Amino acid sequence: MTNLPDLHMATLDEGTLEVLFSDIDALGQDIEVVPKRSSRQRVENCCMTLAEAEMAIRAHSLRAVQVRYTYEGVRWCDTLLPNGAGWSLTRINLTEASTAE
Repeated sequence: MTNLPDLHMATLDEGTLEVLFSDIDALGQDIEVVPKRSSRQRVENCCMTLAEAEMAIRAHSLRAVQVRYTYEGVRWCDTLLPNGAGWSLTRINLTEASTAE
């Protein structure tokens, strides 16, 4: 049986979403933004900054956005989706995922 990395999930309010983007911008390295128009469709050939991703997810102009970054030597992937209560955050440790195989 394959060991899968832990998923961390939360619902973020407006203030917490702002803090998340601010923290990633200030503390993250090798930041990559992957905008998504649907659950399976990335926005092809799109180069989006972290600030643009924050504005787009707040405006609900994207279905979701994935932000991949390195923090303290660990690679993370945060997926953010708007929901009725704010934004859903799903976080996975990609460093752990690559060693779980």
